[in-house]
Amino acid sequence: MEEHQKNELGEAIEELSFTPEIPREIPFKAKDIEITADRSLFSVKFIGNDQNELTYRSSLAPNTFDFTSEKVEIHKDLEGSYGNDQDHKILRWNNEDIFYELLANSNTTSKEELIKVARNVESY
Repeated sequence: MEEHQKNELGEAIEELSFTPEIPREIPFKAKDIEITADRSLFSVKFIGNDQNELTYRSSLAPNTFDFTSEKVEIHKDLEGSYGNDQDHKILRWNNEDIFYELLANSNTTSKEELIKVARNVESY
C-alpha cells in the first residue's frame, strides 16, 4: 500500500456540504490525481503506471448504478457490498449517512486490496 498526498484533497473537501473520510493509502503509487467536487459529491481518481486506476467516491446519495451482490466485512461494525464485472471491481458502503465507493480496474487491484483501502479511510 502506498500513501498519497492528502493535502491535494483538502481544498476540494472544503467545497463540500459534508465531510467525507478519505483513504490513507492506496494499492499503488499514484502518478496523477483527478479530483471532482461539488456540494454533494466528492470523487478522486488515482492514476498509476501500467493502467492502474482507483476511483474513490463519497456522496450524500447512493449511486444508482450498482452491480454489487456479495456482502463483505470492512470493520467489525461496518459491512459493505462487493461486485465485479468484466472491466471493474467495486466496493460500496455507507457510514454515518455518507455513501462510499471504490472502483478499480479488474486486472490491477484485487478485492482484498479494495477492502484494505476501505479499512484505512480516515477523517480529513
